Amino acid sequence: MAHTKGPWEVKEDRVITSAIDEYGRRKELLLTGVSLTAGNHPDRKEAEANARLIAESPTMFEYITKKAKEGDDEAKQIVDKVNA
Repeated sequence: MAHTKGPWEVKEDRVITSAIDEYGRRKELLLTGVSLTAGNHPDRKEAEANARLIAESPTMFEYITKKAKEGDDEAKQIVDKVNA
């Protein structure tokens, strides 16, 4: 199964992406099953940083894929692990 395409963003306390449904309506899709910044997390700043990191994952993966195509062996290994 392929990962959900970006862009992803932090909205309130969740990581979401948007999609257009068959009727042309924009729908937000929740990408995290739990609230990343909820009060039950022991360190709110850490949780917010994790949410931002998760939200940037598609951009980072695009960059790593580009580097892999340019011949970077470490980038190729990362892409292979993600696509496994």
